[in-house]
Amino acid sequence: MIIFKGITHILISIALYAAITEKISINRPILPLILIIALGSIIADIDHPKSLIGRFFIIGGLIFGGHRGVTHSLIAAGLFSIPVALYDPLYAIVFFISYLIHLVADTTTITGVKWLYPFNSKSYSLKLARTGAEELFVFGICLLYLWNKY
Repeated sequence: MIIFKGITHILISIALYAAITEKISINRPILPLILIIALGSIIADIDHPKSLIGRFFIIGGLIFGGHRGVTHSLIAAGLFSIPVALYDPLYAIVFFISYLIHLVADTTTITGVKWLYPFNSKSYSLKLARTGAEELFVFGICLLYLWNKY
């Protein structure tokens, strides 16, 4: 069973970015792109006080109404992408895709994701994974492989 934590979301997004950029050129410096990918892939968890990003934004759960509510929705993915779009539209696309990858990964968990929140409170779940810790090693190896390949 796959286990997701903040670092897992980042590694999945970076690995997919590496696979995509083999076919599509993104003409931006790699370090800012990786930072945008990392932020996009974890910002949905700003509503959880023990998440990688939630530890730095302690009141996120209060502001956003608890974990896997509004921040785990298509609306939030769009809204969080707007400030990035004002800076650079291409970075915003990368950020938005990274955010969606987070939501897709969380959709595989037992809890699932409320994709259409606040219009629909139904949680969509594939029940294939859980949140936790151990399998980060596998994702790290995949990332190192992709990093060396490209």
